[in-house]
Amino acid sequence: MQRTASLVALGLAVSVAACGPSPKPKPATGSIETDGAEPESTEWLYATPESSGELAQDCKLVADALRGEQSCSGALCQHGITLANDWLRLCASIEEARVPEVNQLVAKLEERSKVSGGECAYQGEQLISKGCPAEQDCAVAAQLWATSCASHTSPLVVRMIEKQVSRSTQKPVQLDTTPCATVLAKLTETTSCGNDFECAEKVKGLGEYRARCVDASLPQPLDDALKQALLLLSAKQAPPAILVQEARFPPEKGRLLLDDSSGFVAAVGDQHVPNVNLFIKVLRDSEFVLPIKLARIFAENNRHYLRVGAIDADDPETFFRRFPSLALVGQRAALNGEAANTVIARLNDLVKHLREPKRGFLGIASSSLDPERLQEATLAFLLSALAPAAPLEGDTEFQAELAKADKYLVSIFDRLAASKRARLPKPSVREEAMRERVAFARRAWQHPLLDVTPNGVVALGATNPALFVDIEALLPVSFAAYREGIDGSIGKALRKLEAPLEAELQSQARTRAEACVAKRQELLELERTLLACSFGVESCPAELIENTSTQLDETVNAHTTSRMELAAAVASLDGPAEGKLAQLAASCQP
Repeated sequence: MQRTASLVALGLAVSVAACGPSPKPKPATGSIETDGAEPESTEWLYATPESSGELAQDCKLVADALRGEQSCSGALCQHGITLANDWLRLCASIEEARVPEVNQLVAKLEERSKVSGGECAYQGEQLISKGCPAEQDCAVAAQLWATSCASHTSPLVVRMIEKQVSRSTQKPVQLDTTPCATVLAKLTETTSCGNDFECAEKVKGLGEYRARCVDASLPQPLDDALKQALLLLSAKQAPPAILVQEARFPPEKGRLLLDDSSGFVAAVGDQHVPNVNLFIKVLRDSEFVLPIKLARIFAENNRHYLRVGAIDADDPETFFRRFPSLALVGQRAALNGEAANTVIARLNDLVKHLREPKRGFLGIASSSLDPERLQEATLAFLLSALAPAAPLEGDTEFQAELAKADKYLVSIFDRLAASKRARLPKPSVREEAMRERVAFARRAWQHPLLDVTPNGVVALGATNPALFVDIEALLPVSFAAYREGIDGSIGKALRKLEAPLEAELQSQARTRAEACVAKRQELLELERTLLACSFGVESCPAELIENTSTQLDETVNAHTTSRMELAAAVASLDGPAEGKLAQLAASCQP
């Protein structure tokens, strides 16, 4: 009755261990010849499950098992220490050559026992002594422990827990102690999958990883969450919102970040775009509407969630116009570079016409237009050429290029000054008409391109997108010629108004500012709605997305109009905006 006795002892040990402290085991076999000495630890039985019952073989098995115990932490190391002391008592004379090694192992285990095992050590001891919590699936609970606590446990402890769980479930249990980090690293060696079968396998593996390793109530490292999200995206599945530790993405080579580091562009269509220039090119070159796939961190109830979404765009301009909060790193520089090239090229064309008027203008022979129409067409072309220049005013290289065209544009501004003089209301008017005369004079004095329609027609109150350009800074020669041209009449019309008339201009400016701020707020709300739909914060039907996109485009245009009207109203005042008006004007800016 050699191994039979050992197995009976093991069964009894496991059974009793479920209800209280482990008892001393019975002798491993009836053939042990150690002057009556016998194993005193339950651990001995777990370390020798394959033994035939011979002490010499047990001593070898236990010594080999002890080598694997050095990964333990805290109280879990006591099992290895107890087993080692049993070996030293029973096997020192049989395996004399291995005594120094076992002594060293004991010393290491005692050092490891001083390393806190935290909840892992506590939960492991609970599983060994009491089994699984009654309200949980025992096998699942044990596996969760084995995965999350892999760095604290050891083979002996795992074997003891496996036996306890097998007894509870009446099924064989083998725990996988592969660390979560290793499981995820292997699963996401690449976050893409090439075919449906591969995708299905990876998604299944990811589901198992999340069940074993992820507590949805605790934030994950951003990099881990991102790998999971990108893998699901590659498998054409919508990634869930994932609670993360970080609020921003760190810079990374080959990753096109959002300007505020809250996210990045994962792909445009199926193409990786590592920089903003390629982003723009891919969208412009495509004959189709492409989905822009983005990963972004959202703040929700003081917590941060990684979400992945897709935004359809016909072209980069549509994306930039609708989503100012998703500005990309390098976007402003790229757009400014394009704008500078466009402005300079168009001004060069205009200068060629001004130097050689007989060649015609915009494909129309100069002789076929009367002087007034030709002047309007020329001014309209100048307005369209200058409209993108406002963000470039601080660029010295751009200023130098415009300076080359400046002297050739003087003739346009001379004629503009004459048109402004012709539109100035007569000095004999009173009250409201006088208010409009003075307001017009103030606008004309400060901003040459105010009171001009996009078609180049001078009309009181007219606006155009080029009015935001500082002509005095960019075209000082032309501006000086213009000022000289209006000084004799419009310059003399500049004066203070009676208090009620001045107050009316202030009231008009305040009304314009409030309208502009309202449009700005409406624009932000529409953008938030589209982002909530695109990133799955809210469930939105396709019709809502389409209608909101259209409304957003209309609101962008309305906001631009409001800004132009506000600029005209402020330029009508006796001085710059102050106080509440200045605050409103600042809030109106994009």
